[in-house]
This record gives sequence, structure tokens and C-alpha cells, in this order.
Amino acid sequence: MNGSGFQSLEKLPLGQPLVELEEVTSTNDVLRQMAEQGAAEGTAVVAQRQTHGRGRQHRPWHSPPGLGLYLSVLLRPPWPASESGALALLAGLAVASALQQLGVPAVKLKWPNDVLAGGKKICGVLVEPVLQNERIEFAVVGLGVNVRHGAEDFLPELRATATSCRLAGVDLALAPARAAVLAALDAGYQRALREGPASLYAAWSGAVSS
Repeated sequence: MNGSGFQSLEKLPLGQPLVELEEVTSTNDVLRQMAEQGAAEGTAVVAQRQTHGRGRQHRPWHSPPGLGLYLSVLLRPPWPASESGALALLAGLAVASALQQLGVPAVKLKWPNDVLAGGKKICGVLVEPVLQNERIEFAVVGLGVNVRHGAEDFLPELRATATSCRLAGVDLALAPARAAVLAALDAGYQRALREGPASLYAAWSGAVSS
């Protein structure tokens, strides 16, 4: 596992520090270890490739090198354990907002946190909270966004149901995709901290119905 160390993103609380790695089993695994060692809220890990990327219910997430945004962000919200599910909504809303801002057409949300473009999956979200004394000690928010994939880059069984920014007509490098997602995630998180986690359910309902 080769890394370029820490790099800060100016004026962006989430994503500071940013740890960039070439290859990992899973960015969630790396960031969880860092969180257990006391990493600060906002720490993020991004990798060029994951060898064992995963989604919800331990489904594998195919992570070919240099094509997708494989990103995990550490949050430490002062919320009870019962509100941990709201973090998945936060992530889905943030990615949908970022993709819309980047010009990806026909972006929709599918419960609980799948992001679709043109009816096909463009992003998966995996939130792994650690709970203690009925509170959220921390949560690792993992995002896999298909950015530069061509149809041939997806596994054959996924080609009918998956898409990417490139396939949706938006030719985008990974760095601006990462910046947009982190900015949207930060904005949504700060709003949820001010207004409470219940506000995320209302926002999700509004996004789905719009």
C-alpha cells in the first residue's frame, strides 16, 4: 500500500486531512483503523483502487484503478445511536447534489441511499457507524462514485444496471469529482448539525419527489 501522505483541501472542513493511497483493501477499512486511533472528524481517505471494496450487505463493489471515486470520510456527530441511519441519507443527498452540479443528467435517489443517473446506479454508499453508550462514537462514510467508466469497465453482470459520469455524457476527472462531493457532503453535514438529523429525512423526501 503506497501513499502520498497528507494533503489539505483549502477551506473544506471535510477532507482535512486527505490521505491519498494507491491501493487498499477498502478505504472504509483504512479510515476505521485511523478513527480507532483518534483521527479527527473530517479526515478522509481516497484510493486509486480497492481490492475488496464493498457496499451494503457486504456486496462487492468493483473498483477498477483510476476510474472511480473511492472515498471515505470520518464523521463524529453528537447524535444518539438511533440517528445513525440518517448519515446514509446525508451521503446520498450529497452525492446527488454534487453530480447535479457537475452536469450529470437525470440524477435521482433510491431508498435508502443509492444514487441513480438515467435509472442506472452511479454511486453506492456504505456508512459504518461505531456506537458506544447509545451514542455515535464515530461513523465512516464510504462512497463509490462511477466517474470515468466505459461500459466495458463494468463487470458483465452489471452493464445493464450501472452507469458513470462518462456514460451519462459528462467527461470528468477524478479530482473535481472528489472536490464537488466533499463540498456537498460538508454543506449537508453542517446543515444537519444545525437543524438536527430529522432534517435529512425531509430533504431526502423532497429530493425524491422533485
